[in-house]
Amino acid sequence: MRHVIKDIKCDVTNCIYNEGNGCCSAGEIKVGPSNAKNSADTLCATFECSKGGCGSKNNGSAY
Repeated sequence: MRHVIKDIKCDVTNCIYNEGNGCCSAGEIKVGPSNAKNSADTLCATFECSKGGCGSKNNGSAY
């Protein structure tokens, strides 16, 4: 198990950093865009698709 970031929870099951228990093991978390008005406007730019989990070549979010 990689080091998890305390108190950061993730529901994205196809992210390489999700440890399977909702805990995130990314070295850092980047959230954006800077012009978001509410939580629905935000994206996790740290997201990376786990092997075989996304079905496309887009492995992250750009903002």
